Amino acid sequence: MKKIIALTLAAMLLAATATQTFAISGKAQQTPIYTGFWDADAVVETIIKQSGARGQSGDYERVQAVYDWVINNCRREGERNKEYITYEELRAAGETWMTTIQEEIDTGKAAVWASYTDLDNYYDNGYNTAYNLAYMALDMGVYRVGDCVSFSSLLAVLLQHLGYECYVIPGEFINSDGSHVMHKWNMMYIGDAVYWLDVRIDDQATGDGAPSHAYFLKTDEEEWAKKHEWNREYTDAIKNQHAMGRRSYYFNNIDYSALEAPTWTKCSPWAETFLSQARDVSMIPACLKGQDMTKAITREEFAALAVSLYEKLSGQTAQQVYPSPFIDTNNVDVLKAYGLGIVNGDTKTTFNPKGLLTREQAAAMLGRTYASVKGQVDLTVGADVEPFADDGDIAEYSREFVYFLHAYEVINGVGDNRFDPWGKTTREEAVKIAVLTYDLSN
Repeated sequence: MKKIIALTLAAMLLAATATQTFAISGKAQQTPIYTGFWDADAVVETIIKQSGARGQSGDYERVQAVYDWVINNCRREGERNKEYITYEELRAAGETWMTTIQEEIDTGKAAVWASYTDLDNYYDNGYNTAYNLAYMALDMGVYRVGDCVSFSSLLAVLLQHLGYECYVIPGEFINSDGSHVMHKWNMMYIGDAVYWLDVRIDDQATGDGAPSHAYFLKTDEEEWAKKHEWNREYTDAIKNQHAMGRRSYYFNNIDYSALEAPTWTKCSPWAETFLSQARDVSMIPACLKGQDMTKAITREEFAALAVSLYEKLSGQTAQQVYPSPFIDTNNVDVLKAYGLGIVNGDTKTTFNPKGLLTREQAAAMLGRTYASVKGQVDLTVGADVEPFADDGDIAEYSREFVYFLHAYEVINGVGDNRFDPWGKTTREEAVKIAVLTYDLSN
């Protein structure tokens, strides 16, 4: 899917350049905040029109309109066997909507969501990145079946489109018997006032067809905490950013060149050459920019790197599959990599996006990337390579790729003639082998 505008990490700490004023009973000055992903923004706008929210006279009524729409139209259980808006309809609507969004952004009439980088320090797990919010909202808007994070992500993007700063808050819900269950809800701003919402629990409480509002626009945090438990440092961090005048969105009338985050924050001395090469050919995907490259790479991060490598080598834009075959991710790069045959799930229905990538998985994914560009690869090149001492531990699906890449010195052992197939791959190691594969193809 085409991303409307590049989201820069440092922009997450920008002070907003336009003033928004809100009053709970009055008419707000609304500046839409878009995710920047046209398909998600298009489906959310369709829902807002159905809810009639923009025709309401005040903040309370606008928020209630989309809140009630979610309760009345979304479910936590049921088959995902109906698309309430088809991909063809979405694309048709998106052609016009994409142009509208871009014009509004270019003229400063709309903002783009780019949540604070600081949230990573409080175990945000990416819930409030534009990317994850967009595609959770897209999936819920299309199928209207999902769990608490689907409910809260859709509500967050709906409210952002209406001009409200809104977050997904991870934590636990406290049941009547005192037991705890993992849960997600929302915290939003109307002006500088904080409000709490739990659309998923209010949906569950609905009995006679009328939406419950037991957890709607609550202001008493201590009262809220009687039924919700979460990392208070996390929400305090959001509040502190807001109090300092910083906003989790930015406008287009700023100099983007001054906002670019460093391509990486930490790397090993040996890796700097490879990272610089990757940066110079724009191969480092957005999810790895500004990261500590000495840390282990996740499966979804490597999928993004593999897609970037494929697009650089082929000169073509990879297309994602739709809908997602996995129940645990709608990550665009994962779906592109899956469509290219580069990645598979760890089960028939799950991808395990946050799982750490093993060395044998990296070899297989990289080999498939190379093969997808070249069409055919002579894997017998690695047949004469001396086997690793732990050859018997290398999975069959990966073995030929391991020795093929080893023959060209793209992938090496870890010492003592061992490959260590189950060992983890760091981000900088992943970039290195991607760069060497890029060089191999050129």
